[in-house]
Amino acid sequence: MICTKKNLVFHDQFQVQLLSDCIKLQNTKKMVQYTLRLHENSLIDWKISKNQKKINGFSILINDKWEYFEMEQTHLELFKQFLNAKISYQNIHNLYKMISFCGRGTYGYVFKYQNRINGEFVACKSLKIGSTNTHQVFMKEVKTLQTLKHPSIVKMKEFYVETQHFYIVMEFMEGKSLRELLREKTFNDKEIIIILKQILNCINYIHKEGYVYRDLKQENVLFAEYGNLNTLKLIDFGLATQLNELRNQVHRICGTPGYLAPEVLNFERPLDYKIDMFSLGVILWEMIHNQRFFEGSDLDAQEILNSKYKFSIDFTKNIENKVLKYLVEKMIHHNPEYRITATDALNYLDQNYMNSCENLKENDNNISTD
Repeated sequence: MICTKKNLVFHDQFQVQLLSDCIKLQNTKKMVQYTLRLHENSLIDWKISKNQKKINGFSILINDKWEYFEMEQTHLELFKQFLNAKISYQNIHNLYKMISFCGRGTYGYVFKYQNRINGEFVACKSLKIGSTNTHQVFMKEVKTLQTLKHPSIVKMKEFYVETQHFYIVMEFMEGKSLRELLREKTFNDKEIIIILKQILNCINYIHKEGYVYRDLKQENVLFAEYGNLNTLKLIDFGLATQLNELRNQVHRICGTPGYLAPEVLNFERPLDYKIDMFSLGVILWEMIHNQRFFEGSDLDAQEILNSKYKFSIDFTKNIENKVLKYLVEKMIHHNPEYRITATDALNYLDQNYMNSCENLKENDNNISTD
């Protein structure tokens, strides 16, 4: 990147090399040059033209003072694209307008927003600043989404730090959640396998990266495209944590009653990846039967049933598909030592089901959520 008197110009050979850990800036009015290291507390405020059609500059906080910079339009767009989801921005409502309320996440609320410049719809998670650990919770989710990159994980586009709220801007899902779909229809075995394998691939990746998701449930399984089961995405990584941190969290319950592994509620043993496999087993059982596994009248009742749970062969006696029955039994055992891993579950699927369904791949694109 080369500094000139009028603007900042990217030199293609050095663009990524320079911006990977720092940015070099020149204030065109004061003729002052800066070299800034990028870190989690870096903060940029993008300046929008009066007609809200383009970004025409930005301010960056330097030594507790906002400094304004201009760039040629094309380079400015490239600059922003490179910084997106790497450092925090300010004044989200300069770039986005709220369209509607979507729902509540583990922490905060989720809204549908629209980009004022290009019209793109996004999902925006809002966390109100109030408690002492709000910033810690926010940055933990941000860092998790910065680290975990998988086709079945929702993509973070930007994140904002304001005076009263934190915001995480993510891709918007046009399709419905698994919970909504199961209210409308019953899945056949092929549809269940398509959903299951995508979740397994994603969870297997998360576990290999040293993370535990901790909040697998129907509401957190969404589909990016309406009517297409092959576009599954996991959302809400507010509870995701690294395995070494999970093992240090003694007597702390995180997750949703009805999907929690019994050891999470009973503090019987150190927690590990197997808690995700129990949650997935519950989801699989619910897809097969199209009803709740723990039928409590409310969350408190579900938590009581969840905590007292012991596996019984009676839970799977009505599952006709032998492959699905085997996987459910290997996932929902109360003893994690008897639970299957995501890797082994994927291998079992490939060996015992996927290869025997000659027409499955041909039918994948024809399977819809309509």
